This record gives sequence, structure tokens and C-alpha cells, in this order.
Amino acid sequence: MRTLLIVCSTSLLLATGADAAGGRAPRDPSKIPTVATPDEIAGQTAQLVEQCMNDWEPATHMTKLEWRRTCERLVQDRAEFMQQQARGGRTIDPRAR
Repeated sequence: MRTLLIVCSTSLLLATGADAAGGRAPRDPSKIPTVATPDEIAGQTAQLVEQCMNDWEPATHMTKLEWRRTCERLVQDRAEFMQQQARGGRTIDPRAR
């Protein structure tokens, strides 16, 4: 869990620093992620739940069952977002403006 917090914080700092340093560079089309197929989304879902469960530790303020339910809910929301994106739905990404 701490690793996730550190990675997210570092990513946010780097992203903010890039914009503050004179605007953002044009996006390289080869680095834009492709939209996943339904089969790929299903495969990723199982991996994400397992990864999330590996982050649980006894000192956490949640029981393991509560943690699992939260992991499953978050992963399900992510899968629904990815499916909507695959259908050409709107994204929440502010860079997509």
C-alpha cells in the first residue's frame, strides 16, 4: 500500500512539474495506450484483484474480507470504465479535451 502511495505521489509530482516547466510536449502517438478488448479486460480484472489483495496487511484498518470487497468494487469500476472507453464513450482524462 505504501508503495502504491509513493508511486502515485511521484507520478503526480512529475506530471505537474512537466506542465509547470513550460507546457507539455506533443504526445507521441506510438505511446498512447490502445483500447483493451473485453477478453483482455477480463484477464486484467483477475490480476488487479490479486495485486490489490497482496497489498493487504494485518495492520490495515480493514479486515481482509472488507479489503477484498473494496478491491473487487474498485476493479469492477475500472473494468466498466475500460469497457465504456472501448465502446468510444467519453473519458474523464482532462488531457482528452
